[in-house]
Amino acid sequence: MIESLSNWWKHEAFPGTTFDLEERFPTIDERKFWARCFSDIGYRVFRREIGDQENRNTAWQTRTIGDSYIIARMLIRSVQEVETGWHPNTEESAEAAELMAKLNLKI
Repeated sequence: MIESLSNWWKHEAFPGTTFDLEERFPTIDERKFWARCFSDIGYRVFRREIGDQENRNTAWQTRTIGDSYIIARMLIRSVQEVETGWHPNTEESAEAAELMAKLNLKI
């Protein structure tokens, strides 16, 4: 899965390029995997766990978070068209569940 996306990025992608989501991620399992990955990337940048956090130019952070979130949402939605109600088990969702448990709120 990773090699395929890496090869596309190195050899085919260019600024402004688009791709067919179903062609790039042909199986439901791949879409689930990448939905979690992109969700966690955006979350980790937000938490300042990955990326160059010392650089005064922080514009990359908002772009990376935004792009990661949008791609994750596209992948999640494509999975939900087949598996209604599916949600990725992400670092963010685990943190939210932990907070809700501490607050003793029922959703």
